[in-house]
Amino acid sequence: MSIQKRGTARLFAFGLAHLLSGLLAPPAWSQPVIDLRPTCVRCHLDVVVRVRFDASWPDGGLPPLPDAVSPFATHDWAVSDPIADRVHRFSRDGSYIAPIGGVGAGPGEFRRPALVARWWADSTAVFDEANARLTLFAPDGGLARSQPWSGRKPLHIMLAAGGGFVVSERYDTRLSFGMPLHLFDRKAELVRSFGNTRSARITNEAEVPRLRLPVRAERDGTYWTVAARAPRLQRWSAAGEQLEVWDLPIPEFEALHVTREPRLVGQMFHAIEQLADGRLLVTMAYRDPRWAEALAPSRTVDGQPTIEIDDWGRYFNTRLFVFDPKTRTLVSMRDLDEYIAGNLGGGRLWGIGPGGGNGRLVVMEVSISPEHQRRSPE
Repeated sequence: MSIQKRGTARLFAFGLAHLLSGLLAPPAWSQPVIDLRPTCVRCHLDVVVRVRFDASWPDGGLPPLPDAVSPFATHDWAVSDPIADRVHRFSRDGSYIAPIGGVGAGPGEFRRPALVARWWADSTAVFDEANARLTLFAPDGGLARSQPWSGRKPLHIMLAAGGGFVVSERYDTRLSFGMPLHLFDRKAELVRSFGNTRSARITNEAEVPRLRLPVRAERDGTYWTVAARAPRLQRWSAAGEQLEVWDLPIPEFEALHVTREPRLVGQMFHAIEQLADGRLLVTMAYRDPRWAEALAPSRTVDGQPTIEIDDWGRYFNTRLFVFDPKTRTLVSMRDLDEYIAGNLGGGRLWGIGPGGGNGRLVVMEVSISPEHQRRSPE
């Protein structure tokens, strides 16, 4: 039986057919225990939904899982749709407004908008893989300019010190092959690739470390990353040097994969943000025990039976962690009945809440209360 999803190939390093081939096998999910006691005795991670996006409108609707969500213009939002190859504009409260640009190769048009992200000076950037260009929109929402983009579909973009940006994804040049991170200047020209040893013998894409990035580097140019497939936090300098590494004590962690049975097992880290006080907000996805309720009715595509995930918010749950990297301690943690797909900065996350087809796309804000009641780790 072949398995197919709707436009969300960016989620995992392996194809959907392998990812979901075990859906009809016995369920497998887990919440691995971390060998750290929370240092904040009475702290609680508060998660408040700030925006709920329209799931449908008269001439269209959102897919079960968009590629990206980003602030757009002064108060609006932009959501990239991997099925329709469109970028949609929503109001501050999540009401649908209209598409941004059109479909094509002309100015302000897109053929495969892989990622939309907040840019410098409150502009918005759209990375178009098929048109091989980066399109910038001004803070008022108007088209500013386009410039060449020769990279592949980026998973994460971080605004770096000095006006450039760091991309987490493959970028196949002689010097960048096997490197997980790539620094570009403002003209989208590659400056350096880093994040792996030059002597590493990489033979396939799955061997390249996949690192999650925050939205913006710190004022001194440093930033933390979390590995998608390993419980590892790393701190980098603006020059791309590894300054610190912290292997999180999660002995039961197992990178998300399909077993021979086949069964889908394991976990994957999805987002990291450095909060205003220097602590790190990290998210980890694991399969919901009710995963079978997230599947759409079976249908036939090109003569093959097909299963699609209709409700990503019910298929995956998320565990939130807040770490203090200075003391190497766990401050607090909490499990959510939502799938967190990305970060927006400032303690904001976007993801899919459970509730049926067309996603239930939301923006959430995470905070800790009360923050003053803490004890020293034992």
